[in-house]
Amino acid sequence: MRQSDVDHVAELVEKAEAERLSRSEVVALLIMLRGMAPRGSVLRDIGDGVAHDVRDKGMAFEMLRLFTRDFIRAAMRGGVFDSHVLYPVEDLISDIASVARRLDVPVTEQVLLVNSRSLALVVAEALDGTEVSVGQMASARLEGGPAPHWVVTPKFDVDGDKLRLYRNIGIAGPLLFEADRPTLPAA
Repeated sequence: MRQSDVDHVAELVEKAEAERLSRSEVVALLIMLRGMAPRGSVLRDIGDGVAHDVRDKGMAFEMLRLFTRDFIRAAMRGGVFDSHVLYPVEDLISDIASVARRLDVPVTEQVLLVNSRSLALVVAEALDGTEVSVGQMASARLEGGPAPHWVVTPKFDVDGDKLRLYRNIGIAGPLLFEADRPTLPAA
């Protein structure tokens, strides 16, 4: 990486630590770091998601493909399916810190972790609208907003013993962090 790019990465990491990173700046940071991130890492997959409008490989593709298969199987035959945070923000921060250290860019991972929600919201904004090609069974996309999430929508009606799901209904899961859930008062 050119020294001017390393200097820019250092500036962007400093802004991330201060919670002052804009959407365009997070896109620049992710694009610059993705080539140095290991294959299969959260940073690499998010960087690829920012660089490409449609994902047909990688972590997002694989997880959402398997989720779709498991969901349709459970809807048609009964059983369980599970959803997970697609990109745990803590893993993204760890990857950013690791690559930054390899570039000799000062980074305080603990500060990024404390500010993880604001970083996650900007990253989600950069990923907003990314399509994930999960096959002929369903469509999937990543969405930003105050509670970033992924959405899987079947491309056909699912008519099973436990559930009838129409094409205009989607199933959502968390993108970068679990949304705050309301707690019930103790009985």
